[in-house]
Amino acid sequence: MSNKKRKIIKGVIAILGVLLILCGCSKKESKMQTQAKDPKNITSNENKAENSYMKEANKAFSRAKVAPASDFSYGLTDSGDGVVIKKYIKKKSDEDVEIIIPSEIEGMPVVELADRAFASSIVKTVVIPDSILRIGEQLFSDSAQLKYVKLSTSITSLPVYIFMNCKSLEYFVIPSHITNIESDAFSGSGLRTIEIPETVTFKCNYFNDKQIYSSGVFSSCKNLEYVSLPNTMTVLPSHFFSGCVSLKNIKLPASIEIIENSV
Repeated sequence: MSNKKRKIIKGVIAILGVLLILCGCSKKESKMQTQAKDPKNITSNENKAENSYMKEANKAFSRAKVAPASDFSYGLTDSGDGVVIKKYIKKKSDEDVEIIIPSEIEGMPVVELADRAFASSIVKTVVIPDSILRIGEQLFSDSAQLKYVKLSTSITSLPVYIFMNCKSLEYFVIPSHITNIESDAFSGSGLRTIEIPETVTFKCNYFNDKQIYSSGVFSSCKNLEYVSLPNTMTVLPSHFFSGCVSLKNIKLPASIEIIENSV
């Protein structure tokens, strides 16, 4: 066999060897990518993170102390059925602020939290007692340190912008007594996962005989990755997940009939 033929054969063998190596790497990489993107693995990891978060939340709730009346501005409700807290006025603290809202002030029940009562506040943990019957819009909006919230069992609706821009709110368990979530309730928050229970509907208004549903509920939640929607849902409202750049996994129920613009 001539030297020229030997060189050609060696060259072909070398090329085949390189191709086999590349093929093997490609298969390995493909397998690794498949494993990395497996929703079961991801969901399991998120469940562990959420469970850990909830354990810390329960510890925070147990540490929380009833805040003194001097930490609030307050007055009588318009109906005279009790006290309305108008504003949390404490501005500085050397420690994490973990409070229970008082159920009574000056011998009268605290029944209402006004619009923006805790907006831009320094609170990290808040326990809302069962005496609270009504909560206002934008209640905790722009409270960057807010991480743990326990709602009154008397509350059935999450008002508009209640947790808007609460960047430290990574998880929130929507309790079964919540039956309605209004527009932009969690917009811009730090939520990573959310499971919406079967009890929840989304506020529906009528405009020119057309149904208008809550929009933008989770808009601009840049850390939101996993969502489980209830089987009672028939409409995905407009802008529901707009700006959710990390969204990977949605449990979409068969009951959905309409997907509106810019979901």
